[in-house]
Amino acid sequence: MEVLNAGPADQTPPKATVLIAAYNAAAFIHRAIASACGQTEADIEILVVDDASTDNTAAVVTSLARTDPRIVLLRLTENGGPSVARNAGMEAARGAWIAVLDADDAFVPGRIATLLGVAAEAGADIIADNFSSYDPATGRESAASLPTGTGLRRIALADFLRQARPYGVEVDWGLLKPIFRRAFFVQNNLRYDPQVRHGEDFLLIVQALAAGARYALSDQLGYIYTSRSSGWSRTRIDYDSMIRQSETLMTLPAIAGRADLQELLRQRMAALRRLITARRMRGHLDARRLGALLREAVGSVDGLRETPVILRRALRQALRR
Repeated sequence: MEVLNAGPADQTPPKATVLIAAYNAAAFIHRAIASACGQTEADIEILVVDDASTDNTAAVVTSLARTDPRIVLLRLTENGGPSVARNAGMEAARGAWIAVLDADDAFVPGRIATLLGVAAEAGADIIADNFSSYDPATGRESAASLPTGTGLRRIALADFLRQARPYGVEVDWGLLKPIFRRAFFVQNNLRYDPQVRHGEDFLLIVQALAAGARYALSDQLGYIYTSRSSGWSRTRIDYDSMIRQSETLMTLPAIAGRADLQELLRQRMAALRRLITARRMRGHLDARRLGALLREAVGSVDGLRETPVILRRALRQALRR
């Protein structure tokens, strides 16, 4: 691992580390870094972990680092995926708090200062906030994804498992991008599972809550996702592996002895299976495989549930044509 632009070892640790794992992100990482540099809380470091990119991501980050000494670049010699890259960043991070930022996303101005204030108020180890979605093709940003007006909510493990799934009452809480107190994760030896490339945030937060972390959720908008249709995301969708992850979590001591938590994980697995069915049906529709679409629609309860959604999608496509 190569470290470029690291500050002096005796430098006072910053309040927060913005951790950006990047792979072949040269075309868009400047937006993520700019949103970190523009935070009202200036006492931060911006740690970019280049996961052995094959494009000029490292060159882009190095150029930006010349304009802001808070930007630090770590270069991995082998591609390991987002979990491996973030673990490397966690090891190198100096901030009291770590704020994960995907290379294709952005922070709202003032996000870190706001969340640090909320953390102090709530005495929390993990703080998350509301998020929206950005479409680079149109330059438009969606409304907040979570309900507003809910204020600050304290999140227990059962609360998180209930909402961290597709087709929940609210948007999937597994999509939240919290900041977390580095000391708690160090003391409890919590790291991302290096084998996991999709759903790694969910796994880490469940393990932290199982270890006793105090989690608070603010309704204020702070994180901006970039829509998957942009083509910027490097995450390979793998819902089957996420189902297996949930099965593994059943054996955690904090979960194994509680029937309510196990039932919530089973509900999450059922929702993921429905999502797999929906994705197949969308693929059949887009490829005009009408026979396969019909078989999928009548072949399972999930297929029947998704049929109205698919029909609306077909109508929209027909109107566009």
